[in-house]
Amino acid sequence: MEKIIDILFNGFSIAGIILGLYLLFSGLQLKYVKTYFLKAWLIIIVIQIVFYLLNLNAVLPNYLNINYFAFPLCMLHMPLFYLAIVDLTKIRRITGLEIALHVSFYLVYVAWLVSIDISTVKDILVINGFINLPPGLSSFTYAFVGIPLAVVSLVYSILCLIAMFQYKKLLKANLSNTDKYQLHWITYLVWAIILLFILIYLVIIARTDFMLTKASITFKLVNILLFFFLLAFGVKYQKQLIYFLKNEVVPLEIPAKTKYVNSGLTNENMVLIAQKMNLLIKSKELYLDEYLTLQKVADVLEESPQSISQTLNDHLSTNFYTYINTLRLDLAENKLQDPSFSKLSIMGIAMDSGFKSKSTFYKLFKQKTGKTPAEYRNLE
Repeated sequence: MEKIIDILFNGFSIAGIILGLYLLFSGLQLKYVKTYFLKAWLIIIVIQIVFYLLNLNAVLPNYLNINYFAFPLCMLHMPLFYLAIVDLTKIRRITGLEIALHVSFYLVYVAWLVSIDISTVKDILVINGFINLPPGLSSFTYAFVGIPLAVVSLVYSILCLIAMFQYKKLLKANLSNTDKYQLHWITYLVWAIILLFILIYLVIIARTDFMLTKASITFKLVNILLFFFLLAFGVKYQKQLIYFLKNEVVPLEIPAKTKYVNSGLTNENMVLIAQKMNLLIKSKELYLDEYLTLQKVADVLEESPQSISQTLNDHLSTNFYTYINTLRLDLAENKLQDPSFSKLSIMGIAMDSGFKSKSTFYKLFKQKTGKTPAEYRNLE
């Protein structure tokens, strides 16, 4: 069994290195997505795979100072993955100070290891992928060594999920059709990372507390799982870029953020904006535009996007996406009940009502009416 694990470990490690380098130096790119953070993230993962491959095969001496930098790399690739998500979704601009802050956790941990090495006679060793501190240190130090790695990984996994939530909220605040910009696969990958760390934690517990597995198996398993993670990422990311290029998806035109508390918009102002919005959007049938955006409506109403957004949120208790699609659904409901549209297919009615996606239409229609379009059409 151990020989089989070794073969799988070496094979998938080499495959992971090749795949990581392929994703790093090839693939499609968009003009507005520089992928600097994705490239840095891929580099760190490849280095981590190489480190485990060399360390577990006893190619790297256990006492080399490079181990201080290689062992805690998971504290670096999760922040980079988070920054890559922020960069891809454009939920905000990334500053140099923010980058320094996210990288600092890794650097502080490395500095801590170096300080221990300087203050002790014996070297810090990395054996079977694990850090082994020299004797004579406090019990807290031995217990603490693995905590930052787990905490940083967990915290950044949560931050990644929060970033995706903010992205979805941003889409619905600015677009009436979000299908082209959906990035569900990133959320799935984040959950995969969380499951990966849970699995690694369980393997470590099985080793340290119950002695059920060998120490070397833990990071052999890590390399095998990293290969499949890279494979899933590569397939999904390449498909996303191809879709973006094929459909000529351009960057979101997100208005500059303005805090509502400082906007000076009164309730009377919002009432007037709501009345003008209802009148013009309905009379000009703006909602029939499949790709209607908040900016387009703002241009027609000659109001700022922030004022319209605040009116929707604070006065009408909704968002742009829900507001426009409710108008579309109202039209679709009328047409489904109108005998003059009986020869038109359900999808035809959906498209005539401003919907681009069949799945989105069916989902929203069922949420609003509690029935499918076919069931609604057949009502007496």
